[in-house]
Amino acid sequence: MAPLCHSEIGELRECVARTEDRAKLQQELQKKQAARDAEERWIEWEDAHKKAREQQEAEKIKHAREREAQHVAHEEKKALQLAEKEKQAVEHATKHQQSGLQAPASKHGRKDSPTKDLYCGEPIQPSKRGSKSSTSLPSKALGSLAEKSTVDIPLNSFLSTPRISRSGRNIRPSTHLFS
Repeated sequence: MAPLCHSEIGELRECVARTEDRAKLQQELQKKQAARDAEERWIEWEDAHKKAREQQEAEKIKHAREREAQHVAHEEKKALQLAEKEKQAVEHATKHQQSGLQAPASKHGRKDSPTKDLYCGEPIQPSKRGSKSSTSLPSKALGSLAEKSTVDIPLNSFLSTPRISRSGRNIRPSTHLFS
């Protein structure tokens, strides 16, 4: 190989320098492009998350509106049912009152006494004593009522069952108090 002259060496140096400059420029361009790509990906990620949050908020609002509509519909249904029950009660009371006024006296027992005792068919008598009530049931009716409401409970089982107050304390503690 023939030795290079000064001018050729200079040209080679310039060529190498230009190549190095190009490589540096290329690296800078690649870095800038990578930064742009990263920024674009970040913006896309933020947009996607923003859209997802907006969609979640829209779903929450939609569900809240649906729940509110269901609640309102339920309340309206309850109000309608209550109104219907009240209407039926009024109709029943009116019908009962009208049938009571139009019913023959024989339906109530004796023709001369429209009010009769429910237990034994006797009319309700006003109290002869000066008690607070204006009417009293005949003794026959009270006896049958007492017989129906009496339940035979052994004393031991009654005393052995604890009775708890609202505060949680045992009101009837045990049976050994009575022995």
